[in-house]
Amino acid sequence: YKWYGGEDIALNANEVVNYSKEYTITEATSKNVLVQFSLGVIKDKDTPVSTIEISNVSLVNITDGEESKPEEPKPEEPKPVEGNLITSLNGFACEDGKAEVTNEGTTYKFDIENPGTKDWHVQLKQEGLTLEPNATYRVRFEAKSSKDRKIKLGINDGKDYDHGKYIECDLANDEYLSINDTFVPSELGMNTDNKMNFQFSLGEFGNTPVSVVEIKNVSLVKISGGEEPKPEEPKPEEPAKEPEGNMIKNWNFANGSENWEKSVDSENAEATVKFENGKAIFEISKAGTLNYHVQLNQSGLTLEKGSKYKLVYKVKSDKARKIEVAMQKNGGDYAWYAGDKYDLESGVEKTIEVEFTMNNETDTDARVSISMGKVGEVEAPASTIEISNVSLVKVEDAPASNAKSSDDDDESELDTDEESQTEEKESETETESETETESETETESETETESETETESETEIESETETSTEKESQEEAEA
Repeated sequence: YKWYGGEDIALNANEVVNYSKEYTITEATSKNVLVQFSLGVIKDKDTPVSTIEISNVSLVNITDGEESKPEEPKPEEPKPVEGNLITSLNGFACEDGKAEVTNEGTTYKFDIENPGTKDWHVQLKQEGLTLEPNATYRVRFEAKSSKDRKIKLGINDGKDYDHGKYIECDLANDEYLSINDTFVPSELGMNTDNKMNFQFSLGEFGNTPVSVVEIKNVSLVKISGGEEPKPEEPKPEEPAKEPEGNMIKNWNFANGSENWEKSVDSENAEATVKFENGKAIFEISKAGTLNYHVQLNQSGLTLEKGSKYKLVYKVKSDKARKIEVAMQKNGGDYAWYAGDKYDLESGVEKTIEVEFTMNNETDTDARVSISMGKVGEVEAPASTIEISNVSLVKVEDAPASNAKSSDDDDESELDTDEESQTEEKESETETESETETESETETESETETESETETESETEIESETETSTEKESQEEAEA
C-alpha cells in the first residue's frame, strides 16, 4: 500500500464540499493504483453515525505524462424524485428587480443585474400546493452564488406570513450548499385549508451584490403521516357469460349442487364440500391415496364419435398441488376419452382448457371428472380447492365421411320405406279390383234373378188370365 497522496476532509452537516487536489507522481508508473475513500473512524476524531453521499469522482492526467487524458465524465441527469410536489417552478423578477432567468433540466440560473429593494423582487416560485396538516414533509435543494450572499425559501399561504416554513441560506465561495430539512405544517400553525406557495426569494437582503445564482434539484415530498389515500374499491367482477352451446348443466353452480355429484371416499379421504358464491368448494383435510378419492363429477353428456370438443373451467387451491381432469365413460371400465394432470400454484386461480376429438364410439352417458385426491407420486397436502365456470362445447362436427355414412343409412331406410309403400299400394289396387269384380258379379246375378222372377210372374199372370177366360167361356156355354 505505497502512499501517493491524500488528506482528511472535514464535512459540515448537510453541506456539499467540492474537493479538488493535484498530485505529482514521482514514483515509477504503476497500473495497479487504488483510489480509496475511508469513511470509518478517523484517528483522534469523534466520528458520529451519519449518512454520507459521494458523487462525480474523477482522476485526470493534467500534464504530458505517459497516460493520455481521459474525457471528463458528463454529470448524470438527476433521477426524478418519487412523490415530488414541485413540478412547475417559475422564475421571474418584478418591481425594481432585474434578472435573466434560464433553466436546464432541474437547474435554474438567475443572472441578477439588480436585486431590487425587497427580497421578493426576484423569485423562483410554484403556487397552489395542497399540504396535509399532520403530515411530515421533506424539502431538499442545492444552491450556489457567484458572490457571497443570502437567499430564502418560504412555504406559506401568501396571506399569513407569520405561520410558514422558512429556510435562509448563506451562499459562499461559488460552491453548492445542500439543504435537507423536514417540517409538519400543523406544528408551524399553517392553515392547510388554503393553497400554499413554495417560493425562493433572491432579491435584496441588505447590500446584496449583483450575482449569478443557481438552484437545482428542488423537491418537496410527504414522507409520513397525514391522511393515507383511500385505496380504490375494487369493482365487482361482472358475472361470466355462459359459452354458447354449453353442454354442462348448472355450469356456474348458481343452483348449488344440482346436476353435480360430489364424491369423497369415506374410508380413505376426508373433505367438506360446499356450493356457494358460484363455486364448488372442497375443503380437503385428507386427500386419500388415489386420484378419485376426492372428485367432482357430472354425467349424462353426449360425445359423438369424430366430433371435437373443448372443456374449460377455473380452479384455485390455497396450497401448491396437482389435480386431474378427465372426460370418460360413466361406469364399466370408465374408458378414458381425454384429460390431463395440472399443477396449481398456491393462491393463484388457473384456467384449465382441454380440447379433444372423440375417437371412441358415440357415448350418450359420458362424464366430466375433476379428481382432487392423490395425483401422481407426491402426497397431496390438506388444501381448499375452488372450482367455477365449467363449460363443455362442441367446436367441430364429425368429418363429412361419418356424416355420409349416416346419410347412406337414411337413404337405405328411405328406399325400404318406398318399396313397402309401393307393395301396399299394389295390394290395395288388387283388393279394389277384386272387390269391383265381385260387385259386378253380384249385380249381374241379381239382375238375372230379377229377370227370371219377372218372367215367372208374367207367366203366372198370363196363366191365371187364361184360366179365368176359359172359365168364363165355359160358364157362358153352360148358360
